[in-house]
Amino acid sequence: MATNDSVHHHHAESALSQQHTRHLHFIHDHKRKPIGEVHQHHIDDFYPLPDDDPTDNIEILQAREHASEPDTPLGEAGQQLRRVIFGKPISEHMAALERLNPVRALAILSSDALSSVAYGTEASLAVLLAAGVGALRINVWIGLAIALLMIIVGNSYRQTIFAYPRGGGSYTVARQNLGTLPGLIAAGALLVDYLLTVAVSVAAGIDAIATAFPALTPYRVPLDVAAILIIMAVNLRGVREAGSVFAVPTYLFLGSFGLMIIVGIIRAAFSSGGLLHAAPVVSSYGGSSPLTLMLILTAFASGCSAMTGVEAISNSVPVFTGKDEQEQSRNAARTLVVMIAILVCFFLGTTYLAWRLGIAPNPLSNPTVTGSIAAFTFDHSILFYLVQIATLLILVFAANTSFAGFPRLTSILAQDDFLPRFFEYRGERLAFNTGIIVLGALSIAVLVAFRGNVDNLINLYALGVFTAFTLSQTGMVRHWQKARNVTNKAWRMFANGLGAVITAIVTVVIATAKFDRGAWVVLILVPLLVLMFLGIRRYYTRPRVYHFDQVPPIKADMAIVPIITPRDLREVLNFARSVVPHVIAVRVVNDPAEGERFRRKWEQTIGKVIKQQHWPVQLEIVLEPYRTVVLPLARFAEWHAEHFPNERIVVLLPRQQNAAWWEFPLHRRIARRVRAALLREKDHLRLDVVDLPYSLGPMVKKSGRGDDT
Repeated sequence: MATNDSVHHHHAESALSQQHTRHLHFIHDHKRKPIGEVHQHHIDDFYPLPDDDPTDNIEILQAREHASEPDTPLGEAGQQLRRVIFGKPISEHMAALERLNPVRALAILSSDALSSVAYGTEASLAVLLAAGVGALRINVWIGLAIALLMIIVGNSYRQTIFAYPRGGGSYTVARQNLGTLPGLIAAGALLVDYLLTVAVSVAAGIDAIATAFPALTPYRVPLDVAAILIIMAVNLRGVREAGSVFAVPTYLFLGSFGLMIIVGIIRAAFSSGGLLHAAPVVSSYGGSSPLTLMLILTAFASGCSAMTGVEAISNSVPVFTGKDEQEQSRNAARTLVVMIAILVCFFLGTTYLAWRLGIAPNPLSNPTVTGSIAAFTFDHSILFYLVQIATLLILVFAANTSFAGFPRLTSILAQDDFLPRFFEYRGERLAFNTGIIVLGALSIAVLVAFRGNVDNLINLYALGVFTAFTLSQTGMVRHWQKARNVTNKAWRMFANGLGAVITAIVTVVIATAKFDRGAWVVLILVPLLVLMFLGIRRYYTRPRVYHFDQVPPIKADMAIVPIITPRDLREVLNFARSVVPHVIAVRVVNDPAEGERFRRKWEQTIGKVIKQQHWPVQLEIVLEPYRTVVLPLARFAEWHAEHFPNERIVVLLPRQQNAAWWEFPLHRRIARRVRAALLREKDHLRLDVVDLPYSLGPMVKKSGRGDDT
């Protein structure tokens, strides 16, 4: 009889504990001092939010700021160092303040495209010079064709912004309209272009500075590395701060270069011959190659280097200010129109003045074509040096466009399981830290490998971006074919189709003309990237095979199951409820919208099974606004253990068996880090950590999400 009373008392206490998990009374201990024999320093880390439906076994908790703060000396030291370098963490609800208004966005997203006018005209002239100085006059018509292509491509990306307001640019357009493989080709081509943009821009800028100050020439490579590290550090502090920092050199360049174009055209108009009379080209350089169609097309392709970077805005629509996607799209579209207008005016102005003044490119790039125009316009006055300094700055900081586009594209690829999930994670300053750091490291490696030689790097340049242009334009044609109730549908298809044909021709010309000069590297690298994307996706689709028979006997009153990845959740919960009387599943989310999406998905899948089969399972959704997962999960388990010191709690964590070394970068190792954090507190709480061993099964066709364990 006593035994029955003891069992009855145990069940009553367990039922009371289950009831109290939804209405917890909090003991505030802000000093984190031990109370009695139990460490109650996490007792105030969470508090419940109002629940509209208290009968659905789902509770939403808000994590306080210190729920994600480290509690080890090493962790605290690292946190303080990060805050000194990058600033205080930014919570998720402050994300809107970190977005870019059109003024900042123009500076941070268009510096690559705008800076290219400093070398676009010279690139095409250098090709034509092989046929002699007389062939340089053709460059005016080439310039007009390139300007028309700028408008066509710009109009296409403007339409892309409204059709795909969540970003992604060429990758998203190509994948959704042409299929996975074209989308991945576009993504790989863009990633290569972003990488080369950083290398070429920084190397060109440092070379220009070294030209002005010859003593710096032996230190070009270290200066290249230092410039990349500075740009990388600024971007790690957040997009808003990056926009503020890079606004100054961008607008300095716009003002000084624009003034040079206007004053240069006015001076040319009042010089002998008027606007439509070109001065004779005076140059001791030239060649005897015939002026063939292939040479003209090659010059056109080289001049198209002035178009690199025009896709960056369509890739980054979510960073714009706006109360909703429509307003963000409008702001992005306006910024794109302004950028294209400036780009066309600057490029045509430079091309016209080079023709009007009879300027030929110097093989040694000293002076440059734009330098010669500035000398004519300002007569080596202070404005001449201002243009040169502004050009140097914009060339170096043009790399920043890639630091905005590359991380965002890699995050989208990671969301689609084509890259490791590290790339999807946003850091304390709302920046995609992994993408920024990887781009910086790869750029440094490329510059060191090529010893900062711009001539060698430029041969790899532009092929990737025009491949992406072609796929994006083709994808937009397909998009309009499928669209309904669209005005001017025929015109839209014609404009995008024309752009697709022209950019495809440019792509073929670049690949052919520069194949033996280094373009073959890109032609090999992009397919390798595509194979890597597909391999990562195939890895993430492999199912888990749990070995529950290897789990040691569990004696506990409550099991906590962290939902690190939703895969196999039903199987794990079924095991948990078979060994303990009460199960709590916990999911950490960044904001209420993500929490509501997960809640709906839970109710449509697991929630139905729980209600039908009466599983003793409760879902806790933790809102963690600082985008950390490990410590909030660990603190959540400790928090329950502190509230119910008389109950035995077990935390069930997955652990992969026999993982290969190459699988290491494909996981965020959240479960492993949660396990380590809990084991530090295990001696002070009635808390056990039990591993659920699993191995990966054969490939399946069904798509899965990335494995974070």
